[in-house]
Formats: sequence, C-alpha cells, structure tokens
Amino acid sequence: MAVKSPREPNLAFTRLVKACGCTYAALARTINIVARESGVVLNYQAPSIHQWMEGGKPQYPGVPTFVAEALTRRLGVPVSVSDTGMVDHPDHDVGLRWTPTTDAVAELVELGRSVMERRAFLQHSAYSLAAALTVPGWTEIAARGLHAASANHPRIGAGDVAAVRRMTEMISEMDHVHGSGQARTAATSYLTNDVAHFLRADAPAAVRRELYTATAQLTYLIAWMSWDAEQQSLAQRQYTLGLQFAAAADDQGAYATLLRGMCVQASDLGYYPAAEHLAAHALQASVGAETSPRTAAFIGGRLAIAQAGNGDRHTALATWRTADRAFQRATSTADSGSGFHESAHHHTHALLLQQMGDLAGAEVAMARSNSTRPDLERRSRAITSARLAEIRLDRGHLEEACATWDSFLADAAAVRSGRVETAGATMLAKLRPHQHHPLVQPLREQAHELGWSVHSRAQRWI
Repeated sequence: MAVKSPREPNLAFTRLVKACGCTYAALARTINIVARESGVVLNYQAPSIHQWMEGGKPQYPGVPTFVAEALTRRLGVPVSVSDTGMVDHPDHDVGLRWTPTTDAVAELVELGRSVMERRAFLQHSAYSLAAALTVPGWTEIAARGLHAASANHPRIGAGDVAAVRRMTEMISEMDHVHGSGQARTAATSYLTNDVAHFLRADAPAAVRRELYTATAQLTYLIAWMSWDAEQQSLAQRQYTLGLQFAAAADDQGAYATLLRGMCVQASDLGYYPAAEHLAAHALQASVGAETSPRTAAFIGGRLAIAQAGNGDRHTALATWRTADRAFQRATSTADSGSGFHESAHHHTHALLLQQMGDLAGAEVAMARSNSTRPDLERRSRAITSARLAEIRLDRGHLEEACATWDSFLADAAAVRSGRVETAGATMLAKLRPHQHHPLVQPLREQAHELGWSVHSRAQRWI
C-alpha cells in the first residue's frame, strides 16, 4: 500500500500570519469579509488558517486572492497572491496599489470584454483597500497627458463626442428608473466597442480632449452601476480607469466626480479612512476645477460622513455645515455632472446623522429625502425607503417601519439592483423576530415572490 507523502508546511503563509499579530479566528473573519464584498460567502474559522499553515490549500480558486487582500489589510502593506504561497502560478495579482496603465484604451477593452464574457478572474477579484488608499490627488496624478495611439483609422469629430454624451444620459436615465441590472451590459458593450473605436481614431486635439472627458463620464457611470450590482472589485477597476481618462483630458471636474464615486464605495463598505482620503482629493480637485456648488456639496457631505466614521464628530459637523452652505448657494437644477439635488442632499445628511447615532434626526432627514425624490428615480427611492424603514425599526416603531418597507417593495419590484436585493435581504433578517406580526407576513410573502431570502445576495457558498 502506497504511503501518502506528508504535506510541506507553507512557511510563507505562516510568516505572514505571525506578522499579523492577530488570532487565527480574527484573520479568518477578515478573509470572510473580503470575500463577501465580492459576493462570495465564506465561513472560514481558525482551523482553516492552521490547515493552510500546515500546507493545505483552499479548494475554491478565488480564495488565495481574498487571503492576500485580508493579509494586506491586517499588515498595512501590499501582499500579493504569490506571497501567500498558496498557488504555484497565479493567473494574476490584482492591483495592490493604484498604478496608471500605459495604455488605458487597451485595458478598457480587455476589462469590458472580460465583463461581457463573464471571465472567471472577475469572480476571483477582491476590492483592494491599498489601492483605494493610494489613489493620487489631482496635483500628483502621473497619467496626465496620456493619449491613445491613432493611426490609419477614421477621423472623428464633435458629433461623435456628442453621441457619447447623449448615450451616457440615456443609460443614466435607464439606471435611475430600472436599476443597473437593466442597462449595465449594454453600456459596457457600447464603451468597449464604439467608444474604444473612437478613442483609437484620429481627431483634432480639442475633440480628443472632449472625447476623453466623455469617456471618463461614461466609465464613471458604468463603475457606479457595477457598484450598484455589488461587484466591488470590478467597480474599483472601472473607477481607476476613468481617472486616467479624466487626467488625459486634463479635466479636474471629471477627476473629482470619479473620486467622489470611489469615496461612496469605500464608505459603503465601511472603510472610512480610505473614504476620507478619496473625498479630500475629490474636494481638492473640485476647487481647482471651479465646479458647481452642488458638486461641492455632494463631495463635502461624503467627506463629513467619512470623518464621522473615523470618530471625528466635531470636524464632521463643521464639514457638513460648509457643504450645506454650498448647496444653499446653488441656483440651477441638478446638472448632469453632479446629479445632486435636494433629495440627495437630505439623504446624505441622514447618513451623517445615522453615523453619529442621531436616529431621530436621521429619520427626519431620510423622510425629507423620500418626499422630495423625483418620480423617475425609482431605484434611489427604493434604497432610501429601505434605509428609512431600518431606522424606524431600530427606533422601535414597527408599524411605521412596515409601512415604509411596503413602499420599498412597490419600487423594488420594478428594478434590478444588487443593492436593492441586499436591502430586501436585510428587511427579512430584521423582521425575523417579528415574523408572526400581521403586518410583517405580507412583506415576507412579497419578498419571497421576488425570489429574495436572507441570503439572496450570496452568489456562491463555500
């Protein structure tokens, strides 16, 4: 009978684990958190860490990426998949720090095709906290002046740029009304094929710069839609590509808008130091670009939320007052560059108050947001309704919470959005202790008709 050879201990992984200085259970929890951000539900505990140190390897191919990111967060220095000793030939080491590419158009096309073809590496990618923390400010950006190569291709003009802008507006409207699930694939295809073709074409310098700005704006929208679909790593990569096109256009306003989106993502994931870093850079770029008061208010509000999340209540309140004054100075309607109006401003205020523990104030602000929300913004209204219901339940107002969740479900039934689906799963979890209440039963039934459960956003169980 053949004797099974003993496994070789993974010394590289063991050194990293010891350097973390935390318990095996704590490291396992961090790995599970990283995976959850990518839609993967892991249930690793301390014994798994010990098994890997002894030479065992995860069965699922994406886990080493999640392990590397977890170690990066624990150690505060970049750790690659190769560093973990878990794979002999890693297919990729996801961007550990923000690095401008030498050919943003080629990367744009490659990433877009990967999305449309649903390539496996996207499922194995993790949101990189190190990359978020190392995104440069406008004055530091090294990619400024980057130009796509052009030779022996058709010449484009201002009309082509106008077409890109118009398509972006149409996709944005579809996203607001029906959620990211209805238009994201089509938007990605348009960017990967038509817009990439324009970027490779000959054009006068002025037209090329306008095209770069239009590309940055469309990339921002698609990244936002990926975030709404809760594909965190993909959204982060799309945002960073958009930054490079904004820099190529020498457009500080577009750069600020992309950083603002990245700030929202980091804040939503609970990474407030990264969110503050991104918001501060966004505010700096927006001042230089002389952006609208609405944009300044949006960025300032998100900065205040990040500061509150970092425990700096005094600074957060001061930042919010500045942002609120900027919003009050605005005289025009919400422009396409900011998409920020009264309802969004109240929503930001509600999130800030909730972050600081003022649930009563947060409820008032969130209710104002709902009452002023434009009819077409069905997805945003659904999200706001869900958050308002959660606040009301946390305050002990079950009946009011149920009525608000009923409104949430009315909007949710008409949209396809990962965030909305997660909000539905959260509703079911929060209502579980009250499942026999007569007002709760209809909500549970409607949620189940939509195919939701408390684990409905768990794409893959391992």
